[in-house]
Amino acid sequence: MALIDTEINQVVLYLGSGITGLILLSWLSRRVGKGIKKRFFAWLMDRSCKAMYKQVRNEKAILFDSMTGLRDKLNRDLVICEIGSGNGMNFKHYPRGSKLICVEPNQYTISYLEENIRDRNPSLTLKEFICGFAENMPGIDDGSVDVVVCTLVLCSVKSQKEVLSEVLRILRPDGQFYFMEHVADRPGTFLRKMQNWFTPAWEFVVDRCRLNNDARAALDEAGFTSVRITDFKYPTWFLLLKPWIYGVATK
Repeated sequence: MALIDTEINQVVLYLGSGITGLILLSWLSRRVGKGIKKRFFAWLMDRSCKAMYKQVRNEKAILFDSMTGLRDKLNRDLVICEIGSGNGMNFKHYPRGSKLICVEPNQYTISYLEENIRDRNPSLTLKEFICGFAENMPGIDDGSVDVVVCTLVLCSVKSQKEVLSEVLRILRPDGQFYFMEHVADRPGTFLRKMQNWFTPAWEFVVDRCRLNNDARAALDEAGFTSVRITDFKYPTWFLLLKPWIYGVATK
């Protein structure tokens, strides 16, 4: 009972700060245009992604470790499509010489991507920047990509099924999908019930992000020949965001 009370108190505290954020977002919606808002969120994402990366850098190092082996196996530079590339925090893990296709709904992130490559990852090439959504990527040919990367995106897409279908379409045979996501806890747990209860409010405040998204099930049902998933706990006091997964799925 004491544990449950502690969890509830933490959730209530977080929702209080979330309401404050919602008020700020509402004020921005009334006061500024869409372009200014997107610029602001691109700037905010740049800073928040850097802070979050520090918490998961070890897991990301493990996740992307096999990518160099894939390049050596193919004996050529990789073509990598990253969905929701943000400011390019994953770029440091990509093999030298990789050619990047970045799919991102906010066009104002491109300056951060270009700065990242120019200043920290000059061996990479930004082959194409596509301002759009992962559910529909007609600009990328079938079987034209060696690797697709997606970190903290499946929680907020309109359809995980459609996104993963597009991933399979653009991957070459034996291509690999690297992912890292916060997810719903196991069915039937107290934490899962709490995630279900608070998802509508969270989704409204945090731009469609769903606490109870079941990316694990979506990956298992997508049609990959193999899916390797590792569970871990994100180091946060906010219990509803603690369950995370990372892994690699092969077409």
